Amino acid sequence: MVFSKLWYCFLGPKIYRHLVMEPEKKYLTYEPIIIESMPDTVIGVIRTVIAFTRSTWLLVVPYMYMRGYFTKEGTIYMLNVAGIVSLLFCVSVALRGIGRALNPVYCKFLDIRTNKSLSPAEKREALARFSYEFAFHDPDFDINSPQYQDKLKDFKPIFSLPLHNSVANTSTFSTLLNIPYDIFCDFAMRVIGRRMIYPGSLQFLNSLLNEPRDEARSKIILKHQHARRLKLVTSCSDEVDAFVVDQRSQKTPNGNKLVICTEGNGGFYEVGIMTTPLESGYSVLGWNHLGFGGSSGLPWSPNEHAAVDAVYKYARIELGFRDEDIILFAWSIGGYATSWLAMNYPNVHAVVIDASFDDLVPLAIARMPQFAAGLVTRGIRLFMDLRVSDQLKYYPGPVLFYRRTKDEIITTQMRRLSTNRGNNLALDLIEHRYPHLFEDSTDDIREYAFSFLSQPLPVENPDEIDVTASAQSEVVKFRLEEMSSKGDLFPSELGKERTRDEKRQMIEFLLKKYISDLADVHCTPLPVSRFRVPEPI
Repeated sequence: MVFSKLWYCFLGPKIYRHLVMEPEKKYLTYEPIIIESMPDTVIGVIRTVIAFTRSTWLLVVPYMYMRGYFTKEGTIYMLNVAGIVSLLFCVSVALRGIGRALNPVYCKFLDIRTNKSLSPAEKREALARFSYEFAFHDPDFDINSPQYQDKLKDFKPIFSLPLHNSVANTSTFSTLLNIPYDIFCDFAMRVIGRRMIYPGSLQFLNSLLNEPRDEARSKIILKHQHARRLKLVTSCSDEVDAFVVDQRSQKTPNGNKLVICTEGNGGFYEVGIMTTPLESGYSVLGWNHLGFGGSSGLPWSPNEHAAVDAVYKYARIELGFRDEDIILFAWSIGGYATSWLAMNYPNVHAVVIDASFDDLVPLAIARMPQFAAGLVTRGIRLFMDLRVSDQLKYYPGPVLFYRRTKDEIITTQMRRLSTNRGNNLALDLIEHRYPHLFEDSTDDIREYAFSFLSQPLPVENPDEIDVTASAQSEVVKFRLEEMSSKGDLFPSELGKERTRDEKRQMIEFLLKKYISDLADVHCTPLPVSRFRVPEPI
C-alpha cells in the first residue's frame, strides 16, 4: 500500500475540488501547498504547449522549417531544448509528489483510493466526494465485460448506413484508380477535416475549458441529489465521459422519463443542452463526444456509434429505463449520433432535435473554396458521412425539430432562412412518411414546401380563421385510424387521391407540427419553457 501511495503521489490524478459537508454542503477548490502548486503549474504549461502543438502541427512544422530548425544546428538546438524541458518536467513531477504527500486533502484521497477493504460501491461513493482527472476513474459500465454478455443478448445487432451511392457504385477499375486520391482524402480528413467538423476534440481547447466544466458539474451535483459522473467503456474500448441525474425518486411529473442528451461539435454536457430537460424535471443522461472533456479517442463515425450505443445500453441495463421511457435529445451535429441511435432502437419514446441538418456535405462545400468541392465531398462520404435525414427515416416514432430562424451555422448562406439545412431535414422525413402528399405531376409540392419554410412559421392567432384547420382535423383523424390498424409504421397512405390544395394544406399543418421555430442564433441554449416532447402523428 505504501508503494501504491507513493506512485499516486508522483503520477496520480490532479484533484480539482473536494466536497465538504459542514458547516454546509459545498465543493471547495483543492488548495495545493506551495511545493505542489508551482511544479504543477510548470507541468500544466508544458502539457498545454504540447497539446497546442499537436493540434496545430500543420502550421508549426512549416514555420519551424522556414526558421531553420530542421538544419543540423537547428536540430541540435531543438534536442537541447527538449532535454531541458524533459528535465524540468521530471523535477516538477518529483517536487509535486512531495507536496502531495504533505497535503492532508490529497492524503485523504489516497487513503480511499488505495483502501482494498472497501467494496467497489463504497469506494465509488467515497471517491465521488472528489473531482479529479477522469482518466483515473474506474469504469461504471464496460460493455465488453463478461458480466454483461447475457443481458446484451436481448438487444438486436446494430447496423449503420452503407456507403453513399456516389462512392459505393464504382467499378473495380475506378476503385483502383481512386486509391491515391482516397489516401489523400484520408490524410486531409485526419489533419484538417476532423478538427473543423469536431473542434471540441482539440486537446488545447479541452484544457482551456476544464475549469468552467468542472465548476458547472459541481453545481449540478450539489443541486441534485442523484447526480453523478460516469465512465462508460465502449465496444471499441474508448472511454466515454458521461453524467446522469436520476429524478425518479423525486416524484416529479417527468422524472420517470430519461432524456439522453447529445451535444454539438463544440459542446460539453456540463455546459450544454442537458440543463434544459433537467430543469423541466426529467431524468437526464448526458455524454461528451469522443475526444471531448474526459472522453478518450476521436469522434470518427464508427467510434461515435459505439459511444452512443454504450450510453443507451447503460441506461437500459444499469439504470433500468425501458425504451418507452427514453427520449433522445440532440443539438446541432449531435443529431447524427442521435439519429443513428433512433435508427437502431426505433422503440424509444421520442426524438427531439435542435438546430441540426440533413447532410454534412452541403454545409461543408459552402464553407470551403469551390475548387476543393470534389475533395471535400469524397473525403466526407468516405470517412465522416453524417447523413442525419437518411438515418432518421428508419425511426417511426414522434419527432420534433427546433429551427433557429437566425441560425448562422447550418445555413449555406449566412442567416438566410431558406438555406437552413434544417428545412431539408424536416422535409425529407415528412416526404418519407407521407409520400402521397408529394405525388403531383402538375405541381412541385416540394418546391412549395421549401417556399413555405423560407419564412418563419406563422404563429396561430385565435382571432383569425386558420385555412389549415380542416386539414388538421382530417390528418389527425386519418392518422388515428391508421395507427389503430397498423401502428406507427410508415409510409402512410395520407394524401392519396387528394387535390393539390388539400395536399398543400396538409403539408403546411405537418410542417408546423414537426417544426418549432425559435427566433434566435445557433448557439443560444433552448429555453426551458420551449422544451416539449412530441406526440405521434
